[in-house]
Amino acid sequence: MTDPSVAQAVIDTERAAVVEWAARTGWEVGIDNCSAGQGPALQARIVHPITRAPIVFHAALQDYPVLPPAWTCRDRNGAVSAAAFPLPGSGSGLSSIFHGALVICAPWNRLAYGAHGGPHRDWTDLTAWKGIGGNVSQAHTLGDMLATIALHLSVSPGTAA
Repeated sequence: MTDPSVAQAVIDTERAAVVEWAARTGWEVGIDNCSAGQGPALQARIVHPITRAPIVFHAALQDYPVLPPAWTCRDRNGAVSAAAFPLPGSGSGLSSIFHGALVICAPWNRLAYGAHGGPHRDWTDLTAWKGIGGNVSQAHTLGDMLATIALHLSVSPGTAA
């Protein structure tokens, strides 16, 4: 869908901001141009603030930024796991992006869309991800997405398993 050279140019433009954010926050973040033949991917490693369990937030970046990334939570070995998925927190005044269906529930995660098995059957146009209104999380760059994940992780009481 997206010209790979255009997608790579956007990712390269955002890379510096992501690296600077990671340095400020203590997260370990890397962006691979071609992850296991699947296209570009971002991996952000951190430990859960309560359980101290390692979490890898993985974003498959195929067709980004025309389409939102596909975000998953993985364990230290790279497996998608309930043990790595943060529980929704309270106290931030925001609805948590960490959904009980073990998906990051935000317009900037393609896996939240009904077409990809997510809870939002009302979100039908992946290309309109930056314009979904209502009381939902807005994050239009990879750095914004990571900062939003960090905010919600900071009030998560544990992991799903």
